[in-house]
Amino acid sequence: MFDNSDLKIYNTGFFLFDRMIGGFLPGRIYLLVGDNSLCFHLLDRLGALTASEGGEVRYVDGGHRVNPFSMASVLRARRIDPGTALERVHIARAFTAYQMDSIIRSGLPPEGTDMVLVSAIDRMLCDPEVELDAARGMLSNWMETLHQLAKKGTCVVITATGKGNGGELIQDMREKVFRWTTIQGRPGGGMRIVTQGGVWKDISMVDPFQHMLDDFVAEAS
Repeated sequence: MFDNSDLKIYNTGFFLFDRMIGGFLPGRIYLLVGDNSLCFHLLDRLGALTASEGGEVRYVDGGHRVNPFSMASVLRARRIDPGTALERVHIARAFTAYQMDSIIRSGLPPEGTDMVLVSAIDRMLCDPEVELDAARGMLSNWMETLHQLAKKGTCVVITATGKGNGGELIQDMREKVFRWTTIQGRPGGGMRIVTQGGVWKDISMVDPFQHMLDDFVAEAS
């Protein structure tokens, strides 16, 4: 197993979230469960900030939600040149389960990548043409490939929607990751973050006309 004891911790820059989960370690696989803007924005932030520190990032987008403009705005807010940093974020989009299969199993470099991000990994498997048993088989192959990357020191962060067949697949994924976190929508536009250990926080918008992640504040739990 890859020894990550002396290596840095990757963060999203959203301090409440990073503190709850302890940051992201090289050599580990993490799962974020949720189909909402916060879940995708956290992935964008993680990729942008990792690249800004010199990391090579591979972003496999299965949710059609990767947003380079969001990444650039995060970096500009920190007075970091997005043009230079985002050259290290390599994006591949999948529109079918078979494209996702090809990208994950054949399109990711075996070495030299600091972080792999996979958005909405289960969405492609909700295609009615993909039977549940076949979906489980494909997902198992994807997780094995990602596990092999993690063994070499890559930090792997996956999001899953949990919808359709995805609900049947979440438990399969949870058993194969280092840590998972659920991000749930709440009444009034708020969010609830629930960690694997059962710790949770509700967050709500400070200003209803603002939509930046830093405009969220924690409510007592």
